[in-house]
Amino acid sequence: MKDKELIDEYPFDIDARIPIQLGRESISSSLVAFAELVKNSYDADAEEVNIEFSFAGVPSLSIQDDGEGMDLATLTQYWLTIGTSNKSNSIKSNSKDRVLTGAKGLGRLGIDRLCNHLVLTTKKTGMDHALELIINWDDYEKSKLKFSEIKHKIYKVPLESFNDKTPLKSIDGHGTSIHMLHLKDVWDDEGLIDLKQELSLLLSPFSGINDFKIKLKTGKKNIDGVLSSQNALKLARLKLNGLVNFNTEKDTFEVSCKVESHDGKIIFSCESPWEEWFKDKGELVCGPFSFKLYFIPLDYKVLKKFSFQRGDWSKFMKSNQGVRIYRDKFRVRPYGEPSGKGDWLSLGTRRASSPGGVAQGGWKVGPNQVVGAIFISRIDNPNLVDQTNREGIVESPSFDQLRKIVLKFIEIFEEQAHEIAYKEKKENDTDEDEAENEVEESFDEVKNTFKNLKEVIRESQNSGFTKSTNPELNSSKLDILDDLEEKINKTQEANKKVKDILDKKIKEISEEKDTLSNLATLGIMTVAFSHEVLEKINFTHNNSLMIKDNFDNGLFELLSPHKEKFEKSIDRIIS
Repeated sequence: MKDKELIDEYPFDIDARIPIQLGRESISSSLVAFAELVKNSYDADAEEVNIEFSFAGVPSLSIQDDGEGMDLATLTQYWLTIGTSNKSNSIKSNSKDRVLTGAKGLGRLGIDRLCNHLVLTTKKTGMDHALELIINWDDYEKSKLKFSEIKHKIYKVPLESFNDKTPLKSIDGHGTSIHMLHLKDVWDDEGLIDLKQELSLLLSPFSGINDFKIKLKTGKKNIDGVLSSQNALKLARLKLNGLVNFNTEKDTFEVSCKVESHDGKIIFSCESPWEEWFKDKGELVCGPFSFKLYFIPLDYKVLKKFSFQRGDWSKFMKSNQGVRIYRDKFRVRPYGEPSGKGDWLSLGTRRASSPGGVAQGGWKVGPNQVVGAIFISRIDNPNLVDQTNREGIVESPSFDQLRKIVLKFIEIFEEQAHEIAYKEKKENDTDEDEAENEVEESFDEVKNTFKNLKEVIRESQNSGFTKSTNPELNSSKLDILDDLEEKINKTQEANKKVKDILDKKIKEISEEKDTLSNLATLGIMTVAFSHEVLEKINFTHNNSLMIKDNFDNGLFELLSPHKEKFEKSIDRIIS
């Protein structure tokens, strides 16, 4: 037997289309791509990000920040290196000690999802010039070169060529500007409003703007300005604070939960070790986190108290309803969105199974009645890993445990909310009964007054003085009193009829409200179910096409009659 002969050594190579596959085909939407670029500015310790659209001539947009910027080494070794590990190795930013939001090094490829042509300008403090990088994304689609063979021009730009408004103007200036030409999407009013909402929701409504601002300029007055999450949390009827934290003194994880009324009064509070609070669930693998939940049902009395309109409430709830997840202050999509995977706690399904009012036993809160947020971090929750496409957290035992813990917090909240509502209902029923008794007592008092007046007049008729001076006057007074008493009796009867009618109407409206509530909940559940089914259908369809293509290309073979049965079945699945 002859010895084998070494011919050569070859590495894996990458086709030039890989940025397209990692960019436009892996990032689900332009909104996600935008979010990733804003996160990059946050990681660069920017305090302000300006996003400006231009629709004159060639549609373009720019994203400019005042972050630390890049020198030539950083630009070539990190920004132009796909999948770089610098954010994985360095968990916090340089100057502001922010926990870095990106770790996979793929966010910049989202630019290909937005435009065909990119001009990136950047500068660090102390540089007497700026750097300009030009990328034409079409080169990767049309070129037959390998990935590493496609080159991008980098220019040195003198500072005097910049205007005074940019942070790159002076030697002490710093920042990065991404200018995108030939936009791939048509950014109409609806798209711009969606973008404003998406960027507004990047930061939690509980933490405010802090030291990071996003400014949007589109030429539309109703859209432009500094973005922030609307704050209507003071409309909350109840709020819950949950915390899973490590007690260094006791060397164990502890769970605490507190439910407060709208005025800050503590209604319920508990604290216990993890092992006792969540028995038979093993060790804590998801890591410590905090949870806030605000119960904000539509209540006209509360709206009036805080000078809110119903439209304000609707707008706020549409933007913020559900339970979202924030990693290091930035939102993790799609949790909290009104359909599909957004209802990751299945609050809509729970609500549909128990559609009664909050005062009824077994009440479940709906996703459209709460604004909630879970706060995790890269440092404390390493087992909760983002999917590569930034569309959620990888399904794992850690994520499943997080879901179960949060649902237990919500169950505690539901119990407390029900007890309060039930108590209020009994008090309201008592108040109604007391009011009704007061009305009846008033009628009785008036009748007794008439009766006493009649007795006085009759006695006066029998007295000598009254009888001799004006006997007809007393008779006239009695007639007037009889007439008034008859009117009082009719009024009392009419009051009873009105009360019966109102009671009947209240019952009808209550039943109609319950029916509409059930239909609304059913609608939410149907949308969520349809979204999930459509996602699975698309997945099945794409994989069936791939299997059929592999079969047609001879990657695997089947003998008759299995071949004919396979072809017939796969065609049926695809159709």
